[in-house]
Formats: sequence, structure tokens, C-alpha cells
Amino acid sequence: MSPALTAFLALVLVLVYLVVKSIYRRFFSPLSKFPGPTFAAITKLHEAYHVLVRNDWLDDLEALHRRYGPVVRIGPNELHFNGHGFCLAHHKCPDLGKCTNYYGLLDTLLGGLASPHRHTDRKSIIYPLFSGATLSQFSATTMNSILDSLHNRLTDAGRAVPGPVNAMHYLWAYNNDIMVSYLVDEDKGYLRHDLQVVHDELRAFSAIELATLVLENLTPMMKSYKDPEAHHEEDRQSMLARLWIQLGQDTQIVDNLTFLLYNMMKNPECIAKLRAELDNLDGIDSPELPRWHRQPRQIAEPVDYNGTVIPPVTSMSFTLHMLEHDLLLYPEPNSFKPDRWLSTDAQSIARQVLRKTLAGLVYNFNFSLCEEGEGESKKGGSEFPYLTTYPRKGYEGFMHVRLTPRFQSI
Repeated sequence: MSPALTAFLALVLVLVYLVVKSIYRRFFSPLSKFPGPTFAAITKLHEAYHVLVRNDWLDDLEALHRRYGPVVRIGPNELHFNGHGFCLAHHKCPDLGKCTNYYGLLDTLLGGLASPHRHTDRKSIIYPLFSGATLSQFSATTMNSILDSLHNRLTDAGRAVPGPVNAMHYLWAYNNDIMVSYLVDEDKGYLRHDLQVVHDELRAFSAIELATLVLENLTPMMKSYKDPEAHHEEDRQSMLARLWIQLGQDTQIVDNLTFLLYNMMKNPECIAKLRAELDNLDGIDSPELPRWHRQPRQIAEPVDYNGTVIPPVTSMSFTLHMLEHDLLLYPEPNSFKPDRWLSTDAQSIARQVLRKTLAGLVYNFNFSLCEEGEGESKKGGSEFPYLTTYPRKGYEGFMHVRLTPRFQSI
């Protein structure tokens, strides 16, 4: 048999295999009972197209649910749910595993451990490091110092820069100073450097690139901890260094700070209310103030959904953005109402940073968003795409504001 004929037969066999597999997935798979696009039922390329090419995955999910109902088949082995009852009940299972084909690549990059047992093991190791005492000590000392640095840089910018200030550059450097100091107890002093250079060197343009840059470049000393199993010291620095390697999720605080600051500026009545509370505090030292991600999961047992059996190890997912717009859970979901999140629950490091930083910014500065087209010109319409989880290139560090200090000195 000639090489050409061998290659031809191999190609035919591959095509036949793909056709048979596609027919099975579309018509004979247990998930064929659930509605959804045909292309999505036979290949994950449907998602890849809307994520990587169209950049409209959330819009597509919402459109699919409007067309097909509360449950949609979005992949050969994945169902997406929009009803909060099933989502919340299913995702409370203690032995729930994360979807391996979704989290597999992120297992070490973003801390997305697929195994609940590995997650429990990690939690038991790092839990003492995030105790209330540890967090309180950090908040009252190191964080105050870094917040002072942010305040000084913004004060200088507000007095010296006649035009818009790119708030993202300040928040990015501030957040990295916070995270490095808390996790590895080292002062990198990013706020003392050229903020645009810091941003451009450390900011990536996708989730994978971001994780890679954080892990490889953010803290050079972390390169000595490439193999976490090789280090058995249980002191604070070594444990947090290993955690830093596995997680690399520091951008969540930057994203949340940007979201909060943006919406506060869009809703000045919220600024007025918060500022009134802060202005009435006694003995306040101004900077030292109190302060679209899909979730696919799998379970080893069959799951009943309204009389239809979902096979074991099927990925069942929901999207936080859609869940957070459920009218039964969050009345007026499109209204910025930060009061709904007020609670006395224990504070995480992220929430502590957000509360204290936002309070410090609102108390000490007057902020306003620049008009569209003012400052650095950007393409892409009148919206603010930097507020999305994965902004298009060119929007990763762009939020121009006008700011003036409220006080001459602190």
C-alpha cells in the first residue's frame, strides 16, 4: 500500500470517527434530551468562538436561555442553568468536583483545584494565615502604610496633573503592594515607581497570560519556590509563598475596586451617603478608615432534574452574573445599591482591602468620570469595557478620572 493511500485511508477513518461521534453526541447522548444549539452539542468550538472571536460569551449565554429556557446544553458534556433554586442546591454538595476540562489548565495557574479533597487539604494549611488576628494586624499596620502611599500619590496627581488621571494604574500598583506584602511579607514598593511601567510590565491580556505573568514575574523571589513539595518549612513566609504560586488571583481586588469606584462616581448619592457617615466619625485619621466567571461542577452520582436524569460526571454550571440578576434573589439587580451587601460577617483579606480603600478614597478625594473621548482616545464605543472580566486589548488598564483632594493636608 502506497504512503499516499495509507494517508488517505487514515484521513477517511478520522472523518468517519468524527461524524459518528458528532451523531452520537447530538442524537444519542443522555444529554441530547436537553435543548441547545446543535454545534454546541457536538463540540466545544461553539464556546471558543464566542469567547475568543466574538468576545460575547455572556451575551450568548443570555440569548440561549431566552431561546431554550432555564437549562441549556452548551457543550458535549455541559449543561448551563439559569434557575437559582437548582444552582444553589446543587452547588452545596460537599463532594462536588470542578469540571476537569474547564479547570484542568488552571489547576496550578489560578488555584482552580478540581478535587474537593485537595481543596480541603490546602484550606487546612492556609486557614490560620487568614485568621481574624492576622488580618487585623496587617490591616492596622502594613495596609495603612500602603494606603498612605496611595493617598500621597493621588494627592500629588490631583494637584499637579491638569488633565485626567488613569485610576487603573494607581489601583494596580496599590493592589500588588497589598498582595505581595500580605502573602510574602515583602515590600516591593510598586507605588513608588513609574505606575504606567509597573502596570504594563505586570498586566496580562488574558486569564492565562495574567496568571503566567503573576506567577513568573510579579515577585522574583517566588522563583525559588517552583517546587512547593521541596520546601517543608511551615513558617508564614514559606507557606504563603507556596500559596502565592498556586493562586495568582490578585486581579480580583483591582477589578472590584474599579467596579466600585466607577459605580460610586456614576451614583453620586452613594458617595454623599458614605461620605456623610465618614465625616461624622470621631477621631478619624483619614486614610486609616474602616473600610463573568462560569462555575462548572461535576458529581459522581446521577442528578434528577425535573424528572430527567443527568448522567454522572456531567458538567453542570451557572454564571454568577446571571445569578446575580435573578429578581427573586436581588430586587432591582441593575441598580447600584451597595447597602444590600452590608453585614457583620467575618472579613476576608479582599473584602477588608475593598472596604478600607474605598472609604479612604471617598473620604479624601472628589472623583468624577471623564467624558467619553476625554483623555486618551480608545476605540470600541461609549461603554467602559475595562469593567468586564476579560477586557479587549487596550482596555486592560484604562479608567480616566478627574480628582481633587478634599483636604489640603492630612
